[in-house]
Formats: sequence, structure tokens, C-alpha cells
Amino acid sequence: MKINFKKLFDNNKFIVILSVLIAVVAFFVVKITMVPVGSRTLSDVPVTIDLAGTAAEKADLSVIGDTDFKVDVTVTGTRSIVGGLKVADIQIEANTAVVTKAGTYQLELEVVNGAADLTYEISPGALTVNFDTIISKEIEVTAETGNLTVPEGFILEIPFAQPETVTVQGPKTDVEKIVKCVARADVSGTLQETTVSRGEVSFYDANNNKLEFDQYLTYTPQTINVTVPVYKQKTVPLTFAFTNVPDGFPIDQLKYEMSHSEITIATPNNAVDSISELSVGNIDFRKVDVGSVITLDVNLPSSYRNVDNITQVTVTFPSEGMGSKLLTISNLNIVNTPAEYNIQLVTNRLSNVKIVGDADVVKEITAADVVASIDLMDTTVTTGQFSVPVKISVPNKGLVWAAGEYTVVIRASEK
Repeated sequence: MKINFKKLFDNNKFIVILSVLIAVVAFFVVKITMVPVGSRTLSDVPVTIDLAGTAAEKADLSVIGDTDFKVDVTVTGTRSIVGGLKVADIQIEANTAVVTKAGTYQLELEVVNGAADLTYEISPGALTVNFDTIISKEIEVTAETGNLTVPEGFILEIPFAQPETVTVQGPKTDVEKIVKCVARADVSGTLQETTVSRGEVSFYDANNNKLEFDQYLTYTPQTINVTVPVYKQKTVPLTFAFTNVPDGFPIDQLKYEMSHSEITIATPNNAVDSISELSVGNIDFRKVDVGSVITLDVNLPSSYRNVDNITQVTVTFPSEGMGSKLLTISNLNIVNTPAEYNIQLVTNRLSNVKIVGDADVVKEITAADVVASIDLMDTTVTTGQFSVPVKISVPNKGLVWAAGEYTVVIRASEK
């Protein structure tokens, strides 16, 4: 298809459009050639705050607050160069030479990569920046609640925070003001069991003024729980058991006195309801002599409370009406001998066996009344000589027994 230029130029509308286009092109050509200088404003140009090698760095200072600073830059210069500039082509830095200690500064801004044939106008020309040292501080947490009571038979312990400390981090100026941290739980009224609630954390200065900080001060952990311990108490008998009691001895008839016969204890929740007595351990009957005083420790599980604060119990055995004598026992009996061994006594007698008990009975006791048994039931027997314990009893004589521990030497040989 051929264009008929003659007809086009005879068309008045075409002539008008063409004239306008030629005029626009001519305008730009003249402007570029006759007016080569132009200006352009670039928005949101980032600002760099570099502390490397400065006094601020040596003072361990940091920018406090927002570091995402941006400004507008108006660039003037050769129109063709200015027109091609982008935000990434301009680098602006804040002058930090004036920063020597913590505080708020007006930092002048400058373009550090500017071309010689271009001029720059920065808006604003300075920034307000706060500097301080970032520090951490560990602070003990105090637990607080509303007004609390417990019913009769219960104990209200001091509330405590968990964890017990928080670590606060932020500007030194702010952190050093903190002297107390409080976790307050919304708990009040009458309690019958231990309660755990989340605490609202607050910080206070030396004058007990509540401190308010911005987002630049943080603490960890963020969650602090407040525990209000409630214990149920109960008074129970103190007991102990005898070990190594001779066969047939009337242990129930033995008299003694305990320094404490009962104790009041408290446990979390209702655990104390299942406790009917508290044992303070065992007494080796072989150590009981006339007037013996034996001390036993009172031990409770870590979660229990010793309300009476009784830590030891002494058990005193009577001396009045009691007597003792020393005997030599020659009648030694070996029982439960292993079938594969021959057993012989190397020790043929026991000297200075102390017999104690009711004075009237003891004075009549002879060696013939005493039974000395060597029971090998629980003994590992091997070839050779070794020492074994002797069980001594005074049967059918009531409250009479042997005080002390006794051993003999035996010889074992294979059959």
C-alpha cells in the first residue's frame, strides 16, 4: 500500500499534528543545547551512620532507636547526567566525629560519592540521633499478690517468682536506673492449694518510682510466673525401728524416752492426709546399753515443711534399775553350715561379753544362760580363715541382752 503524501499535506488536521510534534522536538533540542543544566529531587535516599574508627566506637556507643534514616536530595548539574541518576547512585553519611559520649546529637549530613560537576542539597541537612552504650543487667524478681488468707490448718508461704531473675538489656542510661523488678499476680482471697499465675512485670528506681521505657529496652525471659505456696499441716507421731534384735527378745517391753514424740509437718495440697506417722530411722539394738542416748536425724522430702523445726530426736534408755556384767562365753554354736565345707572354730571363746538389763535378773545370769550363734546362712564361705559375726541372746530371761558387737574367726575347708 503506497502512502499519498500529497493528499496528507493537503489535509489540514495532519498539518496541525505534524506542526505540534516538530515544535515539541525543537523545544527539547533547543533546551538541551542552549540550557544544559537541570535539577532533580530524589526521595528516600538512605543515610549511613558509620562509627568505625571514631571516638564513639572507642566509647562503645551505639545508635539508640531507629537507624533507618532517609532524606530527600536535590541534585543540580548537567541535565543528561542528572536525568539518569537513581537513589542507589547517591551515598549519604552522617558526620559522627562530634560523638564522644552518650547523649543526643545533631549530625550533619554529606554526600560522600558526589561528582565534581554536580551539586547536592540534602533535606533535612542534619539528623537528631541518640547514642548510648548497650548493657545487660541481671535483676532479682520480687513476687507480689493481692491480699491472701488460708483456712485453719493451712499455711500460707511467701510467694516467689519463677524464674527468680530477669536479664534487662538496653541503653546504659536507662538500665542503670533499675534497682527492682516486681512480678505482680492477680491473685487474692482465701486459698486452700498452691496457685501459679502469670505475673505482670514492672521496674522501679531507687525511689520506688515505676519506670516506663520504650521498645529499646528489653528483658528476658518475657514470662514470669508467681507461685503462691499453700501447705496443709498435720501432727503425726515420730517413730523408729530396731534392727539386730535377738530372737525372742520382748522388744515391746523395752522402756525409753524420746525427746520428741510427735511433729507437725505440712505438705503441698493434701498429701499430708495420707501420712499417719514419720519414721526417723533405725537403731541398731547391739548399740543399746545402760543409759544409752542415741540421736536420730529428722529428714523430710524437699517439698515438705517442718513446722516445728525439729531436726533431731534423741532416744534415751533407762539407767535406773538396770545393771550389767561381763561374761566369757565358751558355748559357740555354728548353724547353717554349707554342705560342701568343713567348718572349724579358730576362736573358741568370747571374752568380756557385756550383758545388760534388769539389775535383779542380770546378777543371776551365768554363761550357761547365754546363747552365742554363728549363722552362716548369709555368709559367703570360701576356703581359709575369716571373721564372722556372732548373734548373742539370753532367752527366757526377759529384758536382758548383750550390748556390743562380737565376732569369731572360723576356718573353712572343702570336703
